[in-house]
Amino acid sequence: MPFDLYVHCPNTECLTRERPIALLVANPEQTVDDPNAWPKDGSEKWIACPGCRHVSVHCRADLRDLPEDTHTKHKEWICVTLVCGAEGCKTQSRFHVLMRKLEEKKLTDELNLRIHSGHWIGTLPCGHPFSSASHVVFDRQGIPEKR
Repeated sequence: MPFDLYVHCPNTECLTRERPIALLVANPEQTVDDPNAWPKDGSEKWIACPGCRHVSVHCRADLRDLPEDTHTKHKEWICVTLVCGAEGCKTQSRFHVLMRKLEEKKLTDELNLRIHSGHWIGTLPCGHPFSSASHVVFDRQGIPEKR
């Protein structure tokens, strides 16, 4: 039986708050070794809710057999790394977003458009808005990161 790691959106105004956010484990066998220890090192993962676009921090994920979700079909988790462009800041931040599977150039354009238009709600860990990012790169890594 395949298991999925998932988190819930903490935004109390999110219409999809009760629906688990499936993290689409790239390699389900990873969860067999130690299913209760994500992330193993206790680090924080910033994840954008696909429903309300609120970005929140998560220190653990739960494990459960989830039904196939049509909202995640043909999508993948993208890890976005930003460098804050606010004057004197330059803080590097990473967060994960669920995006349609696109070729590299289109994905880069889409990410830049969304970041600079205020698509994602919340602030960078440094406290500045996402739109202040001066440098954006992404990685098509799944969640959780390779252990």
